Amino acid sequence: MKTSIIATWDAFLALEPEWNDLLVRTRAASIFLTWEWIDCWRKVLPNPVKPLVITIRDGEGTLCGIAPYYMSSLRFMKVLRYTSLRVLGDSASGAEYADWIVDPNSEPDICRAIAEALYECADAWDSVWMPRMASWTGARSRAADSMCAAGFKVHVRDSDFSAIALPSSVEEFENSFSTKRRQRMRRDKRRFDAMDGVEYVACRSQDELPEFLHALFDLHERRWRSIEQSG
Repeated sequence: MKTSIIATWDAFLALEPEWNDLLVRTRAASIFLTWEWIDCWRKVLPNPVKPLVITIRDGEGTLCGIAPYYMSSLRFMKVLRYTSLRVLGDSASGAEYADWIVDPNSEPDICRAIAEALYECADAWDSVWMPRMASWTGARSRAADSMCAAGFKVHVRDSDFSAIALPSSVEEFENSFSTKRRQRMRRDKRRFDAMDGVEYVACRSQDELPEFLHALFDLHERRWRSIEQSG
C-alpha cells in the first residue's frame, strides 16, 4: 500500500473523481463526508484552514482509504495553544458521523496504515478530535483501536446524539417551548390567519415527505437570499 499526505486544497480538489466512489463502498458513507460537502464547507469558512488528508492506495494505485483531517488551532483553558486534527467539514456546519473512509475489503490493513501515517507526522499536531462518531458503523473502533495499536493514548466517551424523543401531538410539542416562544408562535399564527389565501396542510405520510422537504428547503434559501446571502 502507498500512503500520501494531502496538505493543500489543490491536492484535495484533485481527489474529486475518486472520493465519492470510495465513500459509497464503505461503512462511513454519509452526506457529511462527501467531497461536495467538504468542498462547500471550506469555501464558506470565514478563516481558511489547512488540510491534512491521509490517503491510502493499493498495489494497483486505486484509492482505498482516506483520513479526512484538517489542522485546527485551539486553546486549552484559554491559555495553552495546541494543534488538533479535526474531520473536514465538521465545524459550524452541524456535521456528524466523523470517520475514516476505508474500503471494507481491506479494512484492518488500511486502518493500520492510516494510524502509522499519523504517527509519522505526529510532530505537526498535538491531538486528534473526532466527536459524534457513529459506533453502530464501527467508526469508533476503526480509529480508536488502530491508534491504540500504533502507540497513541486514546480517550473515548459515550454520548447520545442525532436523536430526540418526539412528542405524541402538536400540542405537546408546543407546550415544550418557553412561554415567550409560545406567545410568539400564537402571534405568528394570527398574522398568517389574517392573510388571504393561506391554507394549512399537514404531511400525513412518508410518501408526501419529499414534497414538504422541498418546500422547506426552498423557503430556507429564499430567506437567506432576502438578506443577500447565498443560502
